[in-house]
This record gives sequence, structure tokens and C-alpha cells, in this order.
Amino acid sequence: MTDNELIHRNRSVRAARIISVVFNPLLLPILVFGYASIRLESDPVQILMVNTIGFLFFVLIPFIILTVMKRNRRISSIDIKERTTRNMPFIYGLLSMGFGLMAFQFFSITNGLIYMVLCMISINNTTIAAFINLKWKISVHSMAMGTTAVLIYFLSGSIVLSWPPFSMNHLIFISILVILLVMVQTARVILQFHTQAQVISGGLLSIILTVLQVSFLIPEVDIPIFV
Repeated sequence: MTDNELIHRNRSVRAARIISVVFNPLLLPILVFGYASIRLESDPVQILMVNTIGFLFFVLIPFIILTVMKRNRRISSIDIKERTTRNMPFIYGLLSMGFGLMAFQFFSITNGLIYMVLCMISINNTTIAAFINLKWKISVHSMAMGTTAVLIYFLSGSIVLSWPPFSMNHLIFISILVILLVMVQTARVILQFHTQAQVISGGLLSIILTVLQVSFLIPEVDIPIFV
């Protein structure tokens, strides 16, 4: 490898690390619950409650669990590169998300049902990823980004809780979300955490699962047909 190739490689790795951190599965719930609360709530107290619950059970507690596991050498890093060491983090993460779902059910939030659906989508997608992981290492980064992209797009419509109608603006928005997803997938491959098949499978699976769940779990929402 020449000096120029080495410099290019180092720059690519640094960029990939930044992308992996910014779009980490532990950070994306902040975007989802934050955007959802702004779109659905008008009361600042309700917005604060939604984001507090989302942050606590989908970000903070899972991060603390992974940090403790890393300190106890049960995992080598928070990214959990080894497939066989992912099982317990999946279980702990699902338990935390389950408590988050119950929190949204317990507290009086105007659109609590919608936030519970968001929790269920995350729980279902993570459960499927956990079962796949028993035999094959699928990309959680890619699945989380695919899930987030679909939810953000769904919530971006001019009519709340309805798939946006096809338009040039929405086509541009979809293109931006796809580019971000591909960036995350490319970063994971560059960092050698996953193969191309693992990141592509994670992205496609999460998009399909999330579209179906939004369409069936949220009342009066149909599967999107862009005509």
C-alpha cells in the first residue's frame, strides 16, 4: 500500500467511525422520540415526558448496561463485534424497551398509543435481529437506521399520522434518508464490523418490517402506495 493509499484509508476509517458514532443505534431513539413529540404534542410538559421516557429506556439504560458489560469484560466493545457475545445485550435491551413501553402506558400522555407503537416496532425489530443473530450476524446499525428513516418519513407528512403523498419534495427527502442509510452501511463495512450482505439485509429487513408495522399497528394507516 502506497503512502497516498494509506492516507486515504486512514481518512476513510476516521469518517466511518464518526458516522458510526453519530448514527449509533443508541442515539437514534433520541431523534425518533424527539421528532415524534414535536409533531404530535403541543404541551411542552408532554414533549418533555415523551423524550425523558425515550431517553431513559432506549438510550441511557442500554448504554449503562453495555458499559458495565464492557468493564466486566463480557463484551470487547460497545459495538459488540463478536456475534456470540450479542445475546445478553439483546435481552437486556429488550427488557429496557419493554419497561419503556409500560411507562408510556402508565403516564397520561395525549398520544401515548402512538409512542407505544413506536416502542413495539423497536422491540419487534430488535427481537427479529436477536433471533437472526443466533445463526448469522446481521447489522444492528443498518436495521436501526432503516427503522429510523421509515419512522421519520412517516411522521413528516403534512397530515399527522398518515403516509406523505408522493411529491417531488418527498422524493428528495426519501433520497436523503436513503443516502444516510447507505453512508451508515458503508461505514460499518469499512470498519470491518459487517459484510455487504449483512448491512444490506439489515436495511431492507428493517424497512419492510417498519412499513408493515406502522400500517397495521396505527389505526387508519394503510400500506403506502405512491400514486
